[in-house]
Amino acid sequence: MKRKSTGPLMTKRELVRAITAKTDLQQAVALDVVRIVFDAISDTLVRGGHCEFRDFGVFTVSSHKSRIGRDPHHPERTYEVPEHRVVRFRAGQLLRDKVAKEK
Repeated sequence: MKRKSTGPLMTKRELVRAITAKTDLQQAVALDVVRIVFDAISDTLVRGGHCEFRDFGVFTVSSHKSRIGRDPHHPERTYEVPEHRVVRFRAGQLLRDKVAKEK
């Protein structure tokens, strides 16, 4: 999948490096902390909950009903799109303001 953004890329490794640069933690400990945070968020979403981080944003899960889809190249062909759940993120006001200011 292609990235749409042309700015810097933040990976898990870069996040760990940023944490170690601002704290006294070793990289292995910071990596464990990042994994624990990601696992906690994932587990909450899998159970149907939501994760709210004030001023940053909210992760939620939405359900989509099954539906009939069409092949865009051959509109006469249809197929069933099964019911599925997707993760959504809604940015908090502070994050939206920061992003808007940086344009």
